[in-house]
Amino acid sequence: MDKQDPPCSPIDYAYMKEHNKLGDAMDLFGNHNLLVIECCKRGLSNLLLNAFGFSFNNDGTLRDDILNDNNQRKVKLIAFNFNITSEDNDNDIYVESSIQDRRALFNTSCHKTTLIAIQDHEDKNSQVNFCKGDRFFGYKQINYLNKIYWIVSHCIKNGPAKILKKQDLEYMLVPECYLEPLDYIVNWTRSSTKVRKSDQNTALHIAAKYGNRTIVELLLKLGWSTKLKNAKGMTPGDMARSAKNLTLGEKIDFYGMNEKNLFDAFELIENQNMIINSLRNGYAIERDFYTGKVALGLPPKTIRFGPYVASDAKNKGIVEKISVIEAHHVIKANNVKILKKRGDVFDARAKSINKKGIPFYIYNDKKIIPVSLTEMVIPRYKFEWIDRINNMTILDMAEMKAEEYTKQLKLIAKPGIPSVTKEDSSSIYETVKRANNIVQLLYLKGWSHYTSHDHKKNHNLLLIYAMQYIENCHETLLDYLNRGMMIRYKPDFDNEGDLYRNFLYNLKDKNEYNQIISIPCPVGMQKVIYKHANTCEMYFVFETFEPFKLKPVIRGAKSQEDLKIEKYDERIKSAQTKFLKLDKIQPNMCYAPDYCMQGTSGGTLTALDVINRKIECLEKVGMAPKAQLKNYRLIRALLIDRGWADWETALSKAEDGLVEVKKKMDGYTRLLSTESIVGNPEKIANLQKMIDAAKRRNCRIEAAKSELMELNVKDKVAHRIIRILQRHALLNRLKS
Repeated sequence: MDKQDPPCSPIDYAYMKEHNKLGDAMDLFGNHNLLVIECCKRGLSNLLLNAFGFSFNNDGTLRDDILNDNNQRKVKLIAFNFNITSEDNDNDIYVESSIQDRRALFNTSCHKTTLIAIQDHEDKNSQVNFCKGDRFFGYKQINYLNKIYWIVSHCIKNGPAKILKKQDLEYMLVPECYLEPLDYIVNWTRSSTKVRKSDQNTALHIAAKYGNRTIVELLLKLGWSTKLKNAKGMTPGDMARSAKNLTLGEKIDFYGMNEKNLFDAFELIENQNMIINSLRNGYAIERDFYTGKVALGLPPKTIRFGPYVASDAKNKGIVEKISVIEAHHVIKANNVKILKKRGDVFDARAKSINKKGIPFYIYNDKKIIPVSLTEMVIPRYKFEWIDRINNMTILDMAEMKAEEYTKQLKLIAKPGIPSVTKEDSSSIYETVKRANNIVQLLYLKGWSHYTSHDHKKNHNLLLIYAMQYIENCHETLLDYLNRGMMIRYKPDFDNEGDLYRNFLYNLKDKNEYNQIISIPCPVGMQKVIYKHANTCEMYFVFETFEPFKLKPVIRGAKSQEDLKIEKYDERIKSAQTKFLKLDKIQPNMCYAPDYCMQGTSGGTLTALDVINRKIECLEKVGMAPKAQLKNYRLIRALLIDRGWADWETALSKAEDGLVEVKKKMDGYTRLLSTESIVGNPEKIANLQKMIDAAKRRNCRIEAAKSELMELNVKDKVAHRIIRILQRHALLNRLKS
């Protein structure tokens, strides 16, 4: 027999001899975690409420009667009166009233639980021995070498376990089958034995299967997970749906999901003010488990927007507190160590991803912890969240509602509808106004359609689309770009490609139906991290397309507001590009340089590629309106100034690059003939190296220039130009 496995237990022996009733009774006796599952099977909700310190409010909701702030939640012990003569006799299970029998609840905020050895253990490999009855503090269950272990330390109150090793071990690995928890374990599942295989069902799985909503809500409030899967791969929500309880399954799946609560709040018009309050002040919207109604909590709970970015936190003064929900451990040479315990709270300094693609937080002294073992103390909305039922984002829903209310307003405004009163018209008008206000707030908080492939939503795609049909919207487009505002597609524009209509909202023209939504969206803005002299600062920058130059032109500022008013920081102007790196998370609300879309004749096109072709066509005609051609050229110049790649610009800059290199070589050559250099072999060698490097750069520029000149008309587009410049190491741009 494997020494890591205990001998056959009396319970297993009873099952082996087919004494199932006896085995069930023995299994329940003294096993309070299994008794929680048994209570879920029998529907003993009042017993569980009593044990865990909950009761009912007058309105039928659950009230927590244990409102203490410490990590140890002391609850009553559920006991079993040994009885094998009756089936499911509810009197067999009762709650101990003795204060001495109070137990802790080992959940995400609790550091440790108390474990007791149920068998003697001797292992010469790990040299960790203990006797039946010895107690330990357990911190985490892990799967190590295909076996389940507890990470434990000595329980000093009950005497240390016997250790054969000379050095003192702070933490040890003990096979799970040798230990039994004295406390309640959240998400506890029955372990497999030689006789019985575990179904991996938690108490929440069973409560969901039997449809007991009171017990389900209780377990959710106590921290039972909605995502754990049983041996059949089913979550608690799946178990409810398998029992044809679809509503309960949906409630379980969406429990505590802030994005879903906000999304569903759009269903009712009367929730508009609540949504505005939530977005403006950063308050989370909560849902009543029974009624499903959404409302702001009392008191309101704080929530933040979008992903955590360390550079943002540093500049905005936001300290991101992270809570550990699963102990962080490492194992080296069979020795285990816990780096962070459950319930620990720390301040994150940064967030990154390792070579295996696993995200982690960085905290004090460059220590790291995987993100999967943590949760944010103050939750955040995920911008990319999509409602799986409607296949819509929160921004999609807000815009759909705004469009729907606008159509209602247009309908009642038509003449010949006598039943519509002034009060009705005024009410709908205010509804439209609030709906547009919500859309604007969502954009300002960080939601966007930047990942969408629909040109009506994605502002980068809409910019390229607008260039294709620019004939009647060039004034509006130039106005938007100069102001650094986001262009938006008119929802009532039905005939795509109609060159006789402007399909963009106009910033200048406001009407009684649509409140104009002004969303800042700078042209070509990028976010960079400036690392120099042990400093790390975030800047927003504009980068001009100037290939072949030794140093690019970069204009930057600490904030988007300063960048917009051209209040540039002198440090960025003089900074060397090797100290400037593009941040991995770029702003969503900006027009990205060289953003491409698939062209109708194949290949990819940027907004500048399209406007160049429009200018070329107008110049060939020779009779184009001067104002129209002027606007086209102004748009083209703005895009080049903000980093878009252009064939004509690249070719002209090649000449500038050759002149710059020639000046460098002439300067080095003159230095070689000066008296201070003559007779100094080391300086002469260094100058010769610089001259050789300049010559090589001159050759690369000539080769790139030659390739650019050989391009045909169809190939004079951004992705071709960039590829040539990259091949010759002359693109001269900031890198990630």
